[in-house]
Amino acid sequence: MSSTEFDPSVLTDDSMTPLRRAVLWASGANVRILRQVPSEFDAYGLMGSAVWLSATIAAIGGTLAAGVASRGSPSLEPQYLLAGILVGALVFWVDRALVRMPLNPFHFPQSVLAAFRSPVSEQQFIAALAALDEPAATTKAAQLRSIIAPLLLRMTIAVCTSFIVANFVLFLLFAPDIKNRAVYITQTTRGELIADTNRTFDAREARLRARLATLNGGGGKLAHARKSVAGLNRQLSTTNGDITTLHAAYLSEIHGDARTFVLSTGKRIYTSSFAGKSGTADSILSDIADLQKQRGRIDGEIAGATKILRLAQEDALRQKHANAGEIASLNAKIEDLEHQRDAALTGISSGTPQGSGLLLQYEALAAIENDTQPLTQRPDPPTPCKSWACSARRFLVPPTPLGSWVAAFRILALLIDLLPILIKTHLSLRERRPYDARVAAYAELEVAETFDFVHRELLRRRVAMDMRVERAMPTEPNAA
Repeated sequence: MSSTEFDPSVLTDDSMTPLRRAVLWASGANVRILRQVPSEFDAYGLMGSAVWLSATIAAIGGTLAAGVASRGSPSLEPQYLLAGILVGALVFWVDRALVRMPLNPFHFPQSVLAAFRSPVSEQQFIAALAALDEPAATTKAAQLRSIIAPLLLRMTIAVCTSFIVANFVLFLLFAPDIKNRAVYITQTTRGELIADTNRTFDAREARLRARLATLNGGGGKLAHARKSVAGLNRQLSTTNGDITTLHAAYLSEIHGDARTFVLSTGKRIYTSSFAGKSGTADSILSDIADLQKQRGRIDGEIAGATKILRLAQEDALRQKHANAGEIASLNAKIEDLEHQRDAALTGISSGTPQGSGLLLQYEALAAIENDTQPLTQRPDPPTPCKSWACSARRFLVPPTPLGSWVAAFRILALLIDLLPILIKTHLSLRERRPYDARVAAYAELEVAETFDFVHRELLRRRVAMDMRVERAMPTEPNAA
């Protein structure tokens, strides 16, 4: 029996090693059919290896992700290993399902099948074979369309899983730098939270104290009276100072002591070196008289303002006694507010441990990735782009030291994740596909055998029905 005859009894894989059997099983190929086309062993072995590699990388990423998400750092504890194995198994199942699925099934054209069954001429047979080797452009386009949907599905999954795996590998590689930056981010965020908390509590306390001042009688009337008395006292003090300065200037002028005196208004008085009375001395006496009148007026105003202040204080005292209950309540609220402030600040200071948490580590990685000086904790982002060309250049070649590493790891993880479906796509678009052709051949043979089975059964049933009809018909007597 030749190797091209259809005999499943000879299709056995007992001679394969367990490793090769596992690799070919991961490729989704029928190993028994694959043994009949040895030229495809390497291709499908490569595809199966890619499936195992992609699943292994996904399992590693799942283990790291579970550890970091749960305890803030990678761990190899059993529960995290189990989580990684489940992630790897899911990716393995998806990859094997996609590569096992016939993205571009091989079909024998009807003209080829007709030429195989009963060729009219040798030219028809040769033309039919040529159609297998050189498919038309329309056929190529249909083949491309048939693989777009599964390719897009796997690319979407690959983008997500490779992003996760690459980030957690980067968490391990740059753990010290990420921890330092995470500590800086935590401290900065904590300082901002403390300042914001203090502003919030200060505003609430200010409203309570304003209400308390009103209840204590320290409202607008008393505050205005106090302000008026304080202002008048300042004016009196200034006036007394100017009078004292003018008296000193007058004595200097009388005694011929040449000096310069400055009043509160900025006015300068120059005394001469000639002793005795002079026009300057008379002018100084005139100024002293004016300031003394002004002082008398201020004294009168202070007396009136002091009386008003005393009345306001008496009224405030009456209000304070009348509002004693509400004042006590407000004092209790202010005290409770201070306790709340202390509790909030304590919670901020002793909240999340520094340098932990998945989101915090990702933020730290992003900060280092976009930092032109990653050795310093203070962020130094690159200058913003002002054109699309700059953005495109930075997308291809990151301008920061760590940006290139991050981009390289993410692209590498993406390519590893896409490797199975890319190999499957390449194998599905080849002009010569021995394995697919052999699968299609078995399918055609099975269809032909089915047709033959139907034909035989119909004939057998027809004969059985005819015999039943003959038995049911009455027998005619023989003629004498």
